Amino acid sequence: MRILPPLLLLVLLSACGTVQEHRARQMRRDFEQLPPAQRDAVIDGRVEQGFTRVMVYMALGNPRRESRTGNRTTWTYYGWIDDSGRFRSTGDLYAGRRDAMMQMTVEFRGELVASVKVEPLEWPPRE
Repeated sequence: MRILPPLLLLVLLSACGTVQEHRARQMRRDFEQLPPAQRDAVIDGRVEQGFTRVMVYMALGNPRRESRTGNRTTWTYYGWIDDSGRFRSTGDLYAGRRDAMMQMTVEFRGELVASVKVEPLEWPPRE
């Protein structure tokens, strides 16, 4: 069995982490400007009232759907509630337990989150 050179191992380990950590690294300048409590929320995948669109993207990624009405924009995500009670976004519906799927609706007024609503997903979802 061959042992990986230490430098290669370090590179491989640095690539590990959550999706949120990966997006935070991609948007490092934006992430580093956040207060510590908001950084923690982004890394945990939480969205809070007053977050910007960039912060929501770092926490949850691209929305499954987007709609606009006047100065209101709504981003919709599908996911589930994990064991710690947090919403976990999935890029697409999965073939697992459909009764466990949740929908998160993030409403922006202008550039800031005005409201966040998480509820059971209707099945089949309306597109």
